[in-house]
Amino acid sequence: MDTDPQRLAMAEKLGATVHDRTKPDKSWDPYPITVHTTADPGVLASTMRATWPDGVCTDTGIYYQATVEMPLLSMYTRGLRFVTGRVNARAVIPEILELIATRCDLAPAVDRVVAWDHAPQAWPAMTGKTVFTRL
Repeated sequence: MDTDPQRLAMAEKLGATVHDRTKPDKSWDPYPITVHTTADPGVLASTMRATWPDGVCTDTGIYYQATVEMPLLSMYTRGLRFVTGRVNARAVIPEILELIATRCDLAPAVDRVVAWDHAPQAWPAMTGKTVFTRL
């Protein structure tokens, strides 16, 4: 659930069910796994409401305001698990590389590939997922 067309398109290419809005529609069935990608606390609350009881809501947003309200009683009674924070990439990189090499095509998520030497010019105008390569 998001309002950014580029992020929605990428998520859909990777197989996600996407909704272009900030509030869930009452007719939707909730989802076992949801991912929130903005820094908007209102969209986060909507994403949590769209998560199954005993489901997992993963948040990749960074919140620059001092506090963000969390509906802890609702989360507790529904058994919702909330995951946020940076991944320990060093610990999981071997498994991820194996998945990428053998079973996972990430090409739909990449907007553009930029040569390493052009990185200084490309970085300021970067939108979406840009991959910098030395090859």
